Amino acid sequence: MVVSILLKLLLGKYVKNIGEKFNSPSLVASGSDATFDAILSSSVLVSAILYIFTDINIEAYVGVLISIFIIKSGIEIFMEAVNEILGKRVDKKTINEIKKTICKIENVYGAYDLMLHNYGPDRYVGSVHIEIPDSMTAEEIDPLERKISNIVLEKHNIYLTGITVYS
Repeated sequence: MVVSILLKLLLGKYVKNIGEKFNSPSLVASGSDATFDAILSSSVLVSAILYIFTDINIEAYVGVLISIFIIKSGIEIFMEAVNEILGKRVDKKTINEIKKTICKIENVYGAYDLMLHNYGPDRYVGSVHIEIPDSMTAEEIDPLERKISNIVLEKHNIYLTGITVYS
């Protein structure tokens, strides 16, 4: 049983590291689950050894603790899955960095209403409204929009599919 616990700990650490490396919540959860299994098995083993050598029975208490941890882990995994499905808010720092990048481009006076949609790990698609000089023509605006899209993709790995202009 001790070998099983050690192998579960190693497996949990390995799978969790791979999940973090590839930004996969499912693998991270699986790694955490394996680690948690090892901890639960250890607690059962300790309570059995304690009973054998001291005749003190703590199985019921360990069972309650295990139940609480299982419920807590289930809720955390559920909430993480719901956030992935429904999409989670992009942090303000990232939004501000993207807006600053856009505003540094020549003829862009401001960037507003940046909307980002998450489509999986590190996959964002977005749209933005930009303010430009009212003297720009359609022939000048199109290359500007392409330039903005390319710079944001290159710098932030975000696809801007819609750029609305204000003058």
